[in-house]
Amino acid sequence: MAPALGAGDVGVEVKGCACVASGLLLYIEIQESSAAMALKPYRSVYKATTACTLRLTQNWHSTQRVVVGESWFASYDTATALLAHGLEFQGIIKTAHSKYPLAYLRRDSETWPDRRGWFQEVEIEALSQRM
Repeated sequence: MAPALGAGDVGVEVKGCACVASGLLLYIEIQESSAAMALKPYRSVYKATTACTLRLTQNWHSTQRVVVGESWFASYDTATALLAHGLEFQGIIKTAHSKYPLAYLRRDSETWPDRRGWFQEVEIEALSQRM
């Protein structure tokens, strides 16, 4: 954890892209003022987080690689923008979104085994193990 900055202290914020296989940091972007960041590539078309993600991954556009992002990077807009630039995206989107595939899940859930009973069994088993 980075030390907290006191009044008058100056710090730097960076966003980065790393290789999962090697652990190497592949690309970093130093964050600047809001006005300066608004002039960066992709920002005129996308929101700040999506634009940043596209800049961090620009060397791999059209390679069909998978980008795994933590929650700051994860959004429906980022996933679709990366797909449009030839990359796949995997991440946990924490914010409820109108484009969540609820209808798809409801449609396919009709062919699933009875999940309600399965969850009840798991819950009962978990409780019995705690006792």
